[in-house]
Amino acid sequence: MEPCRYGVAVERAVAGGVDAGFSGVVAVAHRDTVVYSHADGFADRANVVANTVETRFGIASGTKFFTALGIARLVEQGQVTFQSRLVDLLPDVFPSIDPAVTIHHLLTHSSGMYDYYDESANPDADEFFVAVPWYSLENPSDYLPLYRERPMVAKPGEPFRYNNGAYVTLGAVIEKVTGRSYVELIEAELLERAGMTESGLFSFNRLPGKTAAGYIELPDGGWKTNIYNLPIRGGGDGGLYTTARDLARFWHALTTDTILPSDITRTVLTPHIRIDSNTQYGYGVYIGGTADRQKLMIVGGDAGLGFASTYYPADEVSVSIFSNVTNGEERLGDAIARALDAE
Repeated sequence: MEPCRYGVAVERAVAGGVDAGFSGVVAVAHRDTVVYSHADGFADRANVVANTVETRFGIASGTKFFTALGIARLVEQGQVTFQSRLVDLLPDVFPSIDPAVTIHHLLTHSSGMYDYYDESANPDADEFFVAVPWYSLENPSDYLPLYRERPMVAKPGEPFRYNNGAYVTLGAVIEKVTGRSYVELIEAELLERAGMTESGLFSFNRLPGKTAAGYIELPDGGWKTNIYNLPIRGGGDGGLYTTARDLARFWHALTTDTILPSDITRTVLTPHIRIDSNTQYGYGVYIGGTADRQKLMIVGGDAGLGFASTYYPADEVSVSIFSNVTNGEERLGDAIARALDAE
């Protein structure tokens, strides 16, 4: 499909009115250039600051793809392999871990390890809290006491079971193997390589300008911010902030082998485990579509934000939705998917 057709389809979905109350940005990009964008709502409700295409948004679990790529950089450098065992990389950290658990299992949500944030048991992101103050979670190692001593819940290699803790563990592996902070490695080895100058794993209490505050709707119709609902900084399973333009640069850099060599990129984007009849999972990325129209998808949702980005390799086009409201991307995302399927 011609790139311009994507913009037309998305514009038609937006014009259909399903985005009533939407707060965020929708963008269509061809290669590394945004060719269509729509912004609505407010980045800062109290000060009536509108969202624009330049606004930074948190992408929650979309960050997992960047963590996976960080691991892939270590594979490229020969510091680990995808079959490296967790017990060899983090000895004595997880006393009950099955010694067969590998990096591959962690990347594909098939490790069977306990998850500190089991979304199947805690589906309401607005109501999820942990046993320590959110402000104490600043590095991957800060999360480990929440789950390190818990027993396995399944055998390694069992079917896909989404696991946030697995990606925090990958963040801890990055720090242990490299001696660098997770934040430093992701920003230097991935964001800088991709030209993502507007993005970062910023501390929640030191967000740069043009960053959208996240909002949670209250039962009385009012709003509150999400400052007491998220860690102070991402630990491997979330926490990246980016813009529509930077994400376009990212997809282009990834698929033109600017971030990783082509053979490792292919491994990352290869379907490794099936989720359902329509969707498989690579390393940190969902893979769907058809043989002639493959889709690469990263998604994220947390208290006060929602995110979805789909890349169509055959057309070098990405369609991304950023929202600073809990699950704020869903209705518009469904309408856009229907519009694109009709093309």
